[in-house]
Amino acid sequence: MKGVRITGIVVFLIAAFATAGLPMDGPSSGALHSFTLPSAQCTDVVRGGILPPEQAGYLRSGEFADSLDSVASGTSYYSPGVVPAGWKASASTWKEQINGRSVIRFGAVEGGTPASVGTRSEYREANPGEGICPSSLIFRAFLDYRAKTGQPDLKPVYPYQVRKASAELSERFARVTQRARRIETSILEAERMGARECSPSELSIAWAELEIAGRQAAENGYDIGKTEAVFASAERASANLLVKRQVASSQKFVCYSR
Repeated sequence: MKGVRITGIVVFLIAAFATAGLPMDGPSSGALHSFTLPSAQCTDVVRGGILPPEQAGYLRSGEFADSLDSVASGTSYYSPGVVPAGWKASASTWKEQINGRSVIRFGAVEGGTPASVGTRSEYREANPGEGICPSSLIFRAFLDYRAKTGQPDLKPVYPYQVRKASAELSERFARVTQRARRIETSILEAERMGARECSPSELSIAWAELEIAGRQAAENGYDIGKTEAVFASAERASANLLVKRQVASSQKFVCYSR
């Protein structure tokens, strides 16, 4: 009898730890999250701490954004005869971000639970070709800005510098994307094993931690060194959730939606 009591206690503790276990049959309900890692933008080359500070300073100004727009619109003395496709869009995005009107959107959180808007995150990769940022556009805008502000001795930002910074940022973004995908995969596996029905609070925390990590990465120029702590926290949350579901599954506990 004593052995039976111990076994019962052990089973009870496992059940309590797992909040019950196996996923229910049938199609899964809408996900409790919306996480989209934003694509690296042209302005991230500036704010990512890649270019020299003296250059990043004037590149952040509204006047430089105006010069970008003039060159991309074909109205500047320094505009090319034929403005390449995509320049206008790059200049518009740059101006919006510099003026603070462009907002990086993550999943909305309502009552502590991320909004239900999909079942899979979307990752937008960096643009191909010249890279994230049109280097010729930046250089021509610099010439326009220097002329308009009357600063003949202003140090230029050369196309090769922009291309180099763009390549480094693309590598940073790729590393962050891979890490975010691994975390997301763990959370989705936990969902498949019944986390929505059995561990909704822990599931919400895991998605929230991943969204925080993505936000911090975007704000820190996708520098994983600066965001190590938040990504480590997201990894712990997803790992703990997955282990919890695996234990429940191995004990064959069944959880039902309320």
